[in-house]
Amino acid sequence: MSEAGRRGAREKLREAACNAVAGGLAGVISATVLCPLDVIKTRLQVYGLPSNFSGAPPPGRVIISGFQQILKNEGLPGLYRGLSPTIVALFPTWAKLATETCCISPLEVTAELFLASRSEDEADCRSEQEWRMKFLFVSLWAKN
Repeated sequence: MSEAGRRGAREKLREAACNAVAGGLAGVISATVLCPLDVIKTRLQVYGLPSNFSGAPPPGRVIISGFQQILKNEGLPGLYRGLSPTIVALFPTWAKLATETCCISPLEVTAELFLASRSEDEADCRSEQEWRMKFLFVSLWAKN
């Protein structure tokens, strides 16, 4: 493959890496902002409504009361309990999703790099279209 083809494959790889990092960081920011609400939701599911509400609590007061109780008893770190495992578990997913959303799948990048690394005078030289069809089939099969 020509030097221009190799440059194009490197550019696609660089674009995919940038998209992956950006998607992962966007997910981290989102998880960090929403973690306090998730902690309160989980505690409400486990422990039920706080005991200081008799009857039906006023709308929104349960969440505010939950924030106050956690801040009073555990401090600011209590609102971010469970954030680290969430980030570690979901960062790869967010990165992959951002990369695929930008119209480039990891298999396409692999195919481009493979095509760029082949020499033009290989004995088993197949057309680029044939290799692209093969990788397209493999990527569709892998998604199902």
